[in-house]
Amino acid sequence: MQKKQIVTIINNEPLLTIKWRLTRWCNYRCSYCIQSWANKEEKTDFNHLLETAKDVNRLIESASRPVKLYLLGGEVSWYDLEKLVSAIPSKNLAKIAITTNFSNSSEYYISLATSLRSRCVDLELCCSLHKEYVKPRDFVKKTAEVKEAAKLDTIKVEFVVSPQTEDCAAEIRNGCEEFGIDYRFDYDKTQSDSYRGGGRMWQSPAVPAIQLFLMTAVSTQVFLRTS
Repeated sequence: MQKKQIVTIINNEPLLTIKWRLTRWCNYRCSYCIQSWANKEEKTDFNHLLETAKDVNRLIESASRPVKLYLLGGEVSWYDLEKLVSAIPSKNLAKIAITTNFSNSSEYYISLATSLRSRCVDLELCCSLHKEYVKPRDFVKKTAEVKEAAKLDTIKVEFVVSPQTEDCAAEIRNGCEEFGIDYRFDYDKTQSDSYRGGGRMWQSPAVPAIQLFLMTAVSTQVFLRTS
């Protein structure tokens, strides 16, 4: 039996935001993951998601203003999101937002952005960096290439502040400067500051997450250290 899909509506933004959690399954097993328990869950069946998309489409169609649909995981990029979003034809859909560990191919994300643009739907892409699986320099380079090829104004890169990632900000900064990428760092103060990893809990000594914005226009470069 498939579990009920989780859909949340947020009504305090210019766009009406609908959050749809597709799955809690993830292809990574990060030692510091606060959802490590969820990795034991099976990946949600795609046909079930396609059925749920019909209900999501009706919800979007009934909205009184344009909608941003936020697709949450787990890891969502190992689904055929082009096909899933095509099952939501409502013209009220203005933006698709996803957070991804960016482990699928560059072509996957470029194709998704291109497909959405053909419907006049924007893609808001947030890429979560996990250096246990990828080098920050390579991650930044891939992100910048996707941003340019997909014609995205901005891509957000985020990572969790933990003992395993304390040097991540410096490595990302160096990658941005090496490839001539305009960027800015912001602290994300909206997340919990408790993390589980290696069978223990700790409190982050700084704010728990840092967001990097790869910009199109020249911007003031601000580097906020994690300690």
